[in-house]
Amino acid sequence: MQPQMGHASFATTQGFIKFAEQHRKRLGRTADILVSKDPVTGRAKYASFHDLRRSCALRLAQHMLPQDLQEFMRHSSLQVTMEYYVGRRPAEVAARMWEVHDKRNGER
Repeated sequence: MQPQMGHASFATTQGFIKFAEQHRKRLGRTADILVSKDPVTGRAKYASFHDLRRSCALRLAQHMLPQDLQEFMRHSSLQVTMEYYVGRRPAEVAARMWEVHDKRNGER
């Protein structure tokens, strides 16, 4: 028996995608992932499906080859993956550069 949630089978990637597409408008609100809140009106903006997709890709980009990430994200070209997801962590890159600098200069 395949694990199921609602009508979508999670035994396949396509089953998960179908479920996510059917419920994507409510994912952020249901998970209570607040993106911002208007200071005047108090209106809350919850994470969208695309926010969650982007966040996932940015995290995976640190651990996957760009070609694999392209396939996972179903991008039409590697250029799209490289432009939006690979090399988007300037603070982390700068920190690693300073670590190398400090080690070479005997500061650590």
